[in-house]
Parts: sequence; C-alpha cells; structure tokens
Amino acid sequence: MMLPCARMSGAGNLFTVIDNSGGLVTPQQIQPHVPSLCSDATLPKTEGLMMLQESQELDLDFRVDFFNPDGSTSMMCGNGARCAIRFAQHIGIIKADDSYVRFFMAGNVYSGISSLDDITVVFPPPQSIQRHLPLLIDNYSITVSSINTGSDHIVLHEDELSTAATKLFMSELEVMSLLRNHPVFPRGTNVNVYSQTDTILHLRTYERGVEGITGACGTGALATAIHCWDGIDTAIHYTIIPPSQSTLSVRIESLDGIIQYMTLEGSADILTTYSVEIPLT
Repeated sequence: MMLPCARMSGAGNLFTVIDNSGGLVTPQQIQPHVPSLCSDATLPKTEGLMMLQESQELDLDFRVDFFNPDGSTSMMCGNGARCAIRFAQHIGIIKADDSYVRFFMAGNVYSGISSLDDITVVFPPPQSIQRHLPLLIDNYSITVSSINTGSDHIVLHEDELSTAATKLFMSELEVMSLLRNHPVFPRGTNVNVYSQTDTILHLRTYERGVEGITGACGTGALATAIHCWDGIDTAIHYTIIPPSQSTLSVRIESLDGIIQYMTLEGSADILTTYSVEIPLT
C-alpha cells in the first residue's frame, strides 16, 4: 500500500507524517514499520511518526495516531500535534483560516488554531504535578518536579544536573539516561533540564522512546513552564529556547492558583514530501 508522506519540523522536532485520510491502514498495521520509517537512510532521522485521517465524528476535524521511533505509543506529543494541524492543512482536511480545529490524539480531544503562521495547540491542565521529588542514583539524591502534561516528564535545573554529574563521576547525558529509566517511573519518563532568565527558558529534553536529546519537545516545554510558574500569576507567558534554537511560546492561564489551560505555539513546517509503501499483512 503506497501512502503520501512528509518529513516535518515542529520547532526542530522532526517527524514522519503519513496521509491516511482514506483510512486504508490501521495503527496495528503501521506499528511494526515505525522504526524503519523514522530512520529512512535517504532522509534525516525523525523523532516520531504520525498518521492522520479524517474523523467520522462530526465535532472532530481529524484523528492522529502518534508513535515514538521505537514503535511505542499512547503518549501526547505537543510539537507533533502542531505539525498534525499543518499537515491536515496540506492534505485539505482543514483550512488555514485562523479558525479553531478539534482533533483526537493520544486518547484525548485537543483544539488548536489553523493558521498560516505559527501553529498553536491548546492543552488542558496537567494531569499531575509533584514538586520537590527526591530521586536516588547511587545514594545521591537529585531533586526534580514530576509533571504529566499528557506525557510523563521530570524537570530539573542545569545546576542540579551539573552537580549530580560531578558527584557521580558521570557525564550529564549518562545522568539524564539514568533519570529517564529511574525505577520510580514504571513507564519511564522524559527528562527536562533548563536554565532561566526571567520568563526565558533554555531547555533540553532527553526523550523517552528516542533515547537521546531532541531538537525540541512540546510537552516538555509545557512541563518546564509549569515547574517555573510561581502559582500566583493568573496569565503568564514563557519563551522556550530548545537546542534547535526555534523558539516555542507557552502560556499558562490560571484561576485561584489552579491552571485552567495552557497553549503551545511555534513553527510547524513541511520539509519534504514523498510516498511510502506499507506492506499489509
């Protein structure tokens, strides 16, 4: 089965995106091929695969199946969601007219703005926030925040990571890998390390399923903004600068110290289009 496909960048987060608007392929059929589709030797490796199709539900514009490059699934991807809106424009499912769109992804319904410029996705309040969580590595305690924004994340400051690496005689990447696989998190977690100047956050994320630092991470940007939020400001905007240097914007809206919703905004670009063959069994 030949299907249209694109390589996309969401603020430097690279994705393989497949047009399944005809509903010709199921997630179960695509899943075994995800690792090879994300690591096509003729193209840059990607950090996830998405498959889009039109929704049969009248209140939804489209559906997204998301996979990590190792084939795992069930987690939300913020930059992937923004790329999904751009790709839905490309294949004609929605129009780029600054209207709100609704789509199903990672078990939930999300909304976003279908713009010709940067793409915005609206996120519900975080599923959980646990601050000041001590994690032991070789009897050394590292303090993090554990925050679920549709995907599992921990957040710690650059100084905390640097000190831990020195004390443990490890590289910072080795420490991040150990935190990503820490037994406290049965599903594993993503690791976000940041530095801060006012509302500007420099962020790098070691992503579960990618097993390395990615160009950007949308749900990680949200988690890090929540970690840095003082719990008082009812509306605050953070500028997130990931390794790709393609800026993301996070806005937190709250009432009486409780987050009502968040937005994630940034670039979403189609890098190249081609076709892929999916063997059906």
